[in-house]
Amino acid sequence: MKKSKFNMTLFEINCLQSIQITDEWELPTSVEKNTNLLLFVSEGKGELRGTHLSTSIEKGDLFSFCSEVTEYSFVVTADEISIYYIAFSCAEVCRSKGEWRIENKKIPVQGKMNVGQNTFISYHFTRLYDMWRGNAVDNFKIQSCFSEIWEVLFTGLRKEEQKSDPEQAIIKMTTCINEHYEESFEVERMAKLAGMNVTSFYQRFKEYTALTPVQYITKTRMEKARTLLTEGTINVHETARAVGYQDAYYFSRVFKKVVGIAPLRYQQLLQRKIVVLAPVFIGDLLALGIPRERIVLLLDKERQQKHRLGISAKSFQFERLRMENPELIIGTEKDAPKYESLAEIAPTYLISYKQKTWREQFIQLASIIDAEEVALNWLRFYDLKASAARDQILQRMNDETILVARIANERIRIFGEKRRKAGDLLYRDLKLQAPIQASGFSIEDVNRLEELDDFNADHILLLHEQHEHDAYATPLQGKVHRALINPWLSYSALGQAQALNEAVLFFAQRKIL
Repeated sequence: MKKSKFNMTLFEINCLQSIQITDEWELPTSVEKNTNLLLFVSEGKGELRGTHLSTSIEKGDLFSFCSEVTEYSFVVTADEISIYYIAFSCAEVCRSKGEWRIENKKIPVQGKMNVGQNTFISYHFTRLYDMWRGNAVDNFKIQSCFSEIWEVLFTGLRKEEQKSDPEQAIIKMTTCINEHYEESFEVERMAKLAGMNVTSFYQRFKEYTALTPVQYITKTRMEKARTLLTEGTINVHETARAVGYQDAYYFSRVFKKVVGIAPLRYQQLLQRKIVVLAPVFIGDLLALGIPRERIVLLLDKERQQKHRLGISAKSFQFERLRMENPELIIGTEKDAPKYESLAEIAPTYLISYKQKTWREQFIQLASIIDAEEVALNWLRFYDLKASAARDQILQRMNDETILVARIANERIRIFGEKRRKAGDLLYRDLKLQAPIQASGFSIEDVNRLEELDDFNADHILLLHEQHEHDAYATPLQGKVHRALINPWLSYSALGQAQALNEAVLFFAQRKIL
């Protein structure tokens, strides 16, 4: 087996300052050997004057110098200049020919760096400075933050790649929030980093995420809090601090508003061990926040043969069920004959899921575990996300039609407009149009893939198992989108949410954030 090459760059910051220049400021020359200098202009306009370089400077410019630098000075010509000044050394740790080596590194480019429209440089410098001046310096976070700046220095962005892209700016901002959710974010500053005014940023952000910036930050924090609480390793006060709230009482109020119930109750409810007798319920339990390791799937032989979700399961046995020692058992109407035996082991609930919509099934399942408020709030956010996805897709597709078909076991099954699962998402949640020929039925089987052309669909969503991806290569008239059967045919809350993400990628050619 070929070994992977290991390289790591480590940084040591010797000096980090935020400097305000009202007239002129000379770059320090008395720095240690092998020291690199970075200077980022966060505000103002002026000139950089020196022996080998003389250039205008403005907000967003980044300069690098080595310890052998000659004299340079920043001169104000218009507005007062604000800069971040960093003196640092760095080394690359690598393993070569069985030995570890450490080599000093210098920034190869001296003078003005070409970082283009990378507005997030400002965010990283400000964040690094805030860490540096803090009472307790977290070396791991400083290394991580500086690594992001270091990466930008070597991207070599070309001018043609530097055009402003609002969608990419929002994607980068959501990435920052997802990675640094515990930190504070101000909308005005976020807009500035994205290169937009506050109004445009607010509108664009909501268009791509279905939430306002503040709602997105709060939702991200609460999702992380849900995970921490169900892991059961920390209490509510520690969870609050971990996601950016110093006031545990305020955190609890926000958590209840977003999730639906108080954090302590959520922690108690969702740590129970649950045995499900049908895979259809797994996606709903995961959407509610039940950890996967707390869900046990037990199938009888007939259901095990039909099970296609990839979760390992043994043949259903009462003895094994007793050994699992569940706190709840959830099955379907098919389990009615053995209900009394099941109820002797743990409280047992049977759901007739084929007679319900996925929403009704989700709410009923949530009410069984006393978490109905969680399901209702989850659905509220899903509807917001579906609304944003619908606007994005309809804007691109106009009146184009879409047909859904499944390939399985050498059989081609067409799902009409009246079919649940994929039909609920595409034709009802997203308001897309089915071909006229597919509007009056639920299911229709055909023998040949070419028969899909008879429906004259503009788009064909072709669902298949993993191993059947290349089995049917017949060209079709419409634009074909190939996808795995799951999540499209997983009739659960989580399945619908995952299929919604894929729908945006297929039909709007965007990511849903």
